[in-house]
Amino acid sequence: MDAPAEAVPEMPTKRTVPRRNRHKEPAFNEIMVELSVVLGRASMPIHQLLKMGRGAVIELAASVDDDAHIYANNRLIARGQVVVVGENIAISITETVPITEM
Repeated sequence: MDAPAEAVPEMPTKRTVPRRNRHKEPAFNEIMVELSVVLGRASMPIHQLLKMGRGAVIELAASVDDDAHIYANNRLIARGQVVVVGENIAISITETVPITEM
């Protein structure tokens, strides 16, 4: 005669933190990461840069269709497209960079 099957507990759908630990945040929440988004690059002599004033335009070696490069602490982590959201400019990530390319 087979033994009755034990009920399998359901997996929680949401991670809960015990009430006594809710005021403590994990240590990685305080790690600072510098994010940079590069839309294009340009080279010019410093004397030309110093002559530029407000409203000057610097041509970038990039086209409208080129991906923006997203860096975390000066390491390429992703590529994306520039999008406009309301009055804000944002980056829509289209590709993450595998560790082997880093």
